[in-house]
Amino acid sequence: MSKNDNAHELITANKELAFQYKEKEKRASELLIANKELAFQNEEKEKRASELIIANFELAFQNKEKEKRASELAIANQELFFQNQEKEKRATELIAINNELLRQNEEIKLAEEQRAFDSRNLDAMINNTNDLMWSIDRNFKLITSNKPFDTMILKLYGRQVNKGFGILSLDFSEEKLARFKRSYERVFAGEIFSEIEYTDIPEPEWTEVSYFPIKNGNEILGSACHSRNITKLKHAELEYIAITNDLLQRNNALEQFSQIVSHNLRAPVANILGATNMFNNMSLTEDEKLTISRGINESASKLDDVITELNQILQNKA
Repeated sequence: MSKNDNAHELITANKELAFQYKEKEKRASELLIANKELAFQNEEKEKRASELIIANFELAFQNKEKEKRASELAIANQELFFQNQEKEKRATELIAINNELLRQNEEIKLAEEQRAFDSRNLDAMINNTNDLMWSIDRNFKLITSNKPFDTMILKLYGRQVNKGFGILSLDFSEEKLARFKRSYERVFAGEIFSEIEYTDIPEPEWTEVSYFPIKNGNEILGSACHSRNITKLKHAELEYIAITNDLLQRNNALEQFSQIVSHNLRAPVANILGATNMFNNMSLTEDEKLTISRGINESASKLDDVITELNQILQNKA
């Protein structure tokens, strides 16, 4: 091989070597850049690793919180279930209470209707009569009264009465006021009794007044009073007494009449009959006939006295 050929190969080799140096420098630069990029990526990886560690810690914390929340949620669900059961129980109780309330309201309504009926019935009973009915408290104040009582008070005393009216404030005489007060005090002591009252104003009238204690347990709160007119009964009683007395007098007169007939009348009649029979005897002397005639006259005189007495008895009987 010639020197030229060697020189040419050497030049070519140098060029190749220079090119390779340049490529090496280029690769070195690229490698440097790659190393820097790798270092940057490593730093980013470390940074991401740190962040991942923190994220893992955060995730672990969040998982614990989730577990904690899950436990709390389970407890809350149990509590909610319990509350729902309690609500259902309360709802059932509320329905029962509402039903009981409806029943009680119905009973109250029925009781109120019954009280209203009883009140109307009582009002009709105490006002559909001529008897006087009233009640007072222990202070002699009027509690209630029926219409006949109110009408009587207005007629006799010109006063309108209502609840709280002082019953002893009426224009009674002192004697009647004291008598009524004594009667009320007797009933306040627990006594049940009746009294007969008589008045001649505006006309003769008898009334029977009955007194009854108003009690609350053993406590006496006042008096309930009932007055009925017994004038017809009293007149019938007086008439009965008069008839009885008249019958007694007639009975006495009949007994007296019977006694006179059986004793005083029979003796003169028997004497006259005996003397008359003696006159039929033809053997009598004149003196005997005169004696018999005098006896007949005497018996006839006695008989006349008896007849006069009987007439007097019969006149008294008539």
